[in-house]
Amino acid sequence: VTDLMKEDDGTSFNQILTQMTSVELNGMVQLTEDPVYGEREMYGKKYIVATIPKAVIHKGEEPDRTFVVSMDGLQKVYNEGEKASFNITIYGKDAYLHIFWFSNDNGSCIYPNDYEKKKKFEKEVEHPFPMNAYYTLEKENPDAPFESCNIFVVATKEDIPYTSKDVSLNSILKWYFSIPASKRFAYRDSFLIR
Repeated sequence: VTDLMKEDDGTSFNQILTQMTSVELNGMVQLTEDPVYGEREMYGKKYIVATIPKAVIHKGEEPDRTFVVSMDGLQKVYNEGEKASFNITIYGKDAYLHIFWFSNDNGSCIYPNDYEKKKKFEKEVEHPFPMNAYYTLEKENPDAPFESCNIFVVATKEDIPYTSKDVSLNSILKWYFSIPASKRFAYRDSFLIR
């Protein structure tokens, strides 16, 4: 397992997987029943296993494998109050970007925003974020030892606005999968605030 963060203060031990993993299914999986959770022990280690009893896969067209986004400069762990920044590079074609940031139940579209207007980004050029603002990191629950935050970057070949007032992973994925696969690409990452 990669990007497994551990915290041990002598009285408790916590682990959290900080890298979101996805498989391109060329569509969206819609659960028709709730997952069943259980424990499994293998090689002396305990694992939590989620079994999905029934699901429907909505298929779409083939993605453009030359249209890709990469991100660098994002740290895996930040202290509360630090400022986050990162770079995004688009490959294959100039593109529009939407950057979403969410933790627990709260989310927001951090680009485009009131300070940084939507524009078309040139391919194969490193684009720093934020451009005209800064992202100061704060935990939603100050008493929590750490908080996991997720970043979801969507690149589109055409200007396709995100219009939902709801910024949750589910609403973002519904919007993302409504875009033809050949015209979109998503990059996901996460980090911890302590």
